[in-house]
Amino acid sequence: EKSPCTDRWTNLAQESKKKMWGVFEETGIFIGACRHGIVMAICDMIRSGELAKYPIAIVNKLIEVFGKGILTGYDIGCGFSSTANNSPLFGPILRQADAHFCVNAFHGHAHCRKCQLNWHPTYIEGTGLEDFETCERVFSESNRVAGTTRNALVFHRRQAIVRHFDRWNWDKYTELSKFICSNYAQAIETLNTLLPAFEEKKAELGIESNETVRRWYEGERGYLQGMQDAPKLDKLAMEYVKTLKDLEIAKQRAADMRVQWQSIPVEQLRDGTFYANESSSTRRKETTQKHGYEQVVTLQNAALDYEAKLGIDERWEPDFEEWKEACRAQNEQDYQKAVDRLEYLVVSRMFELSKLNRAGTGYKMRKHITKALKSRSKAIRTAVKRYNTAAQNLEPPRAELEIDQVLEYVFIAEFDLLRDSRAGISQKEWATPAAHEVSSMYFKIERAKEEQKRCNVEARRLRTFVEDSERAMETATSWLKTNSPALATQMQRQLDILRAVNQVHRERLIALEGKADFTGEAGPGERVANVFRDLAANPPILPAYTRVRAEDLIALGNPEAERAAEEDSGEDDEDTEDDEISAGLDILQITEE
Repeated sequence: EKSPCTDRWTNLAQESKKKMWGVFEETGIFIGACRHGIVMAICDMIRSGELAKYPIAIVNKLIEVFGKGILTGYDIGCGFSSTANNSPLFGPILRQADAHFCVNAFHGHAHCRKCQLNWHPTYIEGTGLEDFETCERVFSESNRVAGTTRNALVFHRRQAIVRHFDRWNWDKYTELSKFICSNYAQAIETLNTLLPAFEEKKAELGIESNETVRRWYEGERGYLQGMQDAPKLDKLAMEYVKTLKDLEIAKQRAADMRVQWQSIPVEQLRDGTFYANESSSTRRKETTQKHGYEQVVTLQNAALDYEAKLGIDERWEPDFEEWKEACRAQNEQDYQKAVDRLEYLVVSRMFELSKLNRAGTGYKMRKHITKALKSRSKAIRTAVKRYNTAAQNLEPPRAELEIDQVLEYVFIAEFDLLRDSRAGISQKEWATPAAHEVSSMYFKIERAKEEQKRCNVEARRLRTFVEDSERAMETATSWLKTNSPALATQMQRQLDILRAVNQVHRERLIALEGKADFTGEAGPGERVANVFRDLAANPPILPAYTRVRAEDLIALGNPEAERAAEEDSGEDDEDTEDDEISAGLDILQITEE
């Protein structure tokens, strides 16, 4: 189904609107990274903004490599999921692979409440404590490369980008055990902090089981889904009733002016001195009366036009049911506008406060923001009064807000419940602040348990990979010393670096396994499809054409040696060129292996 956030996010706009300056061929890159920060796929964005084809290509590649059960975080994952699943080519692949999407934790708080309940990582089973903001951290480092590639050729640009991410990925591997240990500690701290508070809150509210909290969650989801099915307002009927109200007011004003004119004696009007003495007030009264009659005629014609469009034979009166329904709709519209205005002022105030406390903000800017905050506070008070007035006009009336209560609203989603003016929301169990607090604790605890379980898996997998990869490289290096000494020297250097990094991983993982709150299995495991073990047992055999003699390598880079060899052998030029190409391919083959 279509996401309710489509109109809120620029990168969910239509493809035709995502244009870019024609100055550059490549306008940026689109990446896919795992939760550990390792970049796995990159594609260029060509003369465009953030089109849907880029994430589709990335996710398709990840499905090809990793198979089923992938969860991808994207700042517009809600809308993109609809786009991807509706694709005639990619949709079947996505569903067959059981791949899903969610929104990033930080970006998710800018989505509406209904979207959060369906797409925010907090409410998705299996996400753990992952925030899915890895790409933001990657780009914070890779943005430095942009300046060096702006005027580069296509090859050199891609070369610089790939070299940067090669270094980045190796750095992330060196920190992999630190990542696992930090996340494990975070999960344990979350459980130790929230579990006692959660049980205490459950006792206060009389909650017997966690199923009650799950039922609240489903109830809120169902309620917000039902808001989309609410009857739409008939704006034409609302304008018609508003015109009738304005017509009655105009008639009343015209009648009042008529009474004022009738109160003046005829003899006084016929006396020429009256207009001379009261010219100013008389002219004003005549103008007011004239405008009053003109307004009555104008509104009368407008009312006739609305009646013709709506097919009304008898003019509505205040006791008509249609009149009452239109008035309720008008009150609801005024209420929605009051909420929108209040949300705009409060969110603007939050951004200004964050800017005020940001490092690098100058003195003049701070004074300017402080002055704006003072005026903003007055505007918020006025908006609160307007909201309270609109809330009281509803049937039944909504509770009034206090200025201190409004200023505590942090996330945009907290205004979404205010927007629903239908009756009964205040009586819902999940709508109370205490219920929201308990629900938040419950889902954070569930995600912390998943994170602990996930870290147990990742810690043992890393420990296994460390042992297997090191053993396989040692075997390969010792074998190469006999068969290819030059390549063995390079392999030994890589092995020394790998040993140093793996030793740090071992120490961290052993320390993690020794903690009292560690619930995983200690020590390395055994890989199911152990490629490293198979390589160690059956080392590769270099093909015969890769066994290049030293004199051939020297001759390849020495023209005089080549000519001498040619004269000695008596081969023609064509055979010599074939030998050079063959020797070059041999060297590339050795390097590759």
